[in-house]
Amino acid sequence: MSFLVAEFLGFKESGIFAVFLTSAALSHRLDRLLQENRDNIWVHHATPWKANRLTAVSVLTVFLAVTVVFAGMAAFFDRNEIYQNFAFVLEMAGFNAEVELDRRFPTISGIIIHNLKVLVTVVALGFVYRSYGALLALVWNASVWGIIITLLLKDAYAKTSISAFKYVTFSLTAFLPHLVLEAFSYILAALAAIFVSRGLSKYGFHETRLKQVLKAAVLMVAVSTAVLVVAGLVEGTLAPNMLKRIR
Repeated sequence: MSFLVAEFLGFKESGIFAVFLTSAALSHRLDRLLQENRDNIWVHHATPWKANRLTAVSVLTVFLAVTVVFAGMAAFFDRNEIYQNFAFVLEMAGFNAEVELDRRFPTISGIIIHNLKVLVTVVALGFVYRSYGALLALVWNASVWGIIITLLLKDAYAKTSISAFKYVTFSLTAFLPHLVLEAFSYILAALAAIFVSRGLSKYGFHETRLKQVLKAAVLMVAVSTAVLVVAGLVEGTLAPNMLKRIR
């Protein structure tokens, strides 16, 4: 619906407006998940680890759903229409479909450093803009991955002699593991930033609840960083090895 609204209004790059509108549309959903998180901790007395894990997994399902929707939407357009509608998004992602499968993968350290920069951006957006900031970062990444995966799969017959089924299987195996790990890492960090932002505005510096919030946030950021490192290792090893099979 966000994309159709942008198309109806005649925007040149409908994709970028769809990202912002989708983020706004999902803000209420994330607020409900955050309310559920607060109730689980303060009302039902669940451990912060259990409550935060449930919230993170719930947000991850939202991220994956948005990725699937953007991928499915892009499947209805040819290559030129995709580039026209999502030019800015793809440009910011540094994606070039003509060379993507044959490009030299960056070093693992380069991947991890890049992902850490994204992590810092997600934290900043979540801390300043809370739910909407976190969703904007997540929906942006979901749109990029959904479109990129679709563009690559559209080349199933053009770039390889293997069957389309094997092409799809190898491609998804190459991208999905580190995609899910990265998304989970960003979600944990975004939630930690939101918790700290709300805690600082709601509680005094010497209140026990603020100390609990800060303690949980530090643990979430630590886990997020560890997961992101694992994602970098997977992206730097599994992805290029799987893509070699379909070149």
